[in-house]
Amino acid sequence: MRGLHTTLLAAAAAAVRQAAAMRPAAMHPTAAMRPPAPMQPIALATRRCILAAPLVTLPRRANALYDTKTVDAAKATYDVADATKCKAYLPLLDASGKTLDELAANWDRIATDGDSVRRYLGTVGVTSPLFKIRGGLRGVLKANDLPDAFDAVAFAEASEQFLAELQDAEGDAYGAQFADYSTSVGSGGQSPSATMLGKARKDVERAQRSYAELLKLLAPLR
Repeated sequence: MRGLHTTLLAAAAAAVRQAAAMRPAAMHPTAAMRPPAPMQPIALATRRCILAAPLVTLPRRANALYDTKTVDAAKATYDVADATKCKAYLPLLDASGKTLDELAANWDRIATDGDSVRRYLGTVGVTSPLFKIRGGLRGVLKANDLPDAFDAVAFAEASEQFLAELQDAEGDAYGAQFADYSTSVGSGGQSPSATMLGKARKDVERAQRSYAELLKLLAPLR
């Protein structure tokens, strides 16, 4: 019996020693006697890492398309002095026609990508008078002093046709920006983006012809 008791005590002592060995250092009886390990605050370490990192300054290219002088000059071509007067819209409408003519005549130089075309169409930035063309066409029809000789119905129909063709040009030019990265397939040995720009060119030429006819309807206002 005494031998069994001794064996049990020995087993218990061994279990205590094993548990002590597996106990975390913070719970060890001698943990209180050990000096705490120096710990650096996380915020301080992070701040030091940031301050030690090299400062990189990315170059910024000035965009002359949107500086104050350029925007002010553009607005001077399409600002309407008195929205109730039909003649007040003529500078905007005439400037829009000149912009279309310039785009069509210099297509190869201008149409380097879809956004370059869209900038002329007034859907990228605010420097093109076509940026305000929809409001300008509506404004003419709402003016209080339209002469009797002005054919408002014909003007409204011509405006609708022109805006539809302008939207076609915008859509094809926009598609040209992403065509090379999609499943689109080019035609005639051209890349997908070049094919879309070719479509946009035809759209612009149609819109140019429609707009020329639309401007003729403004003769009674001049």
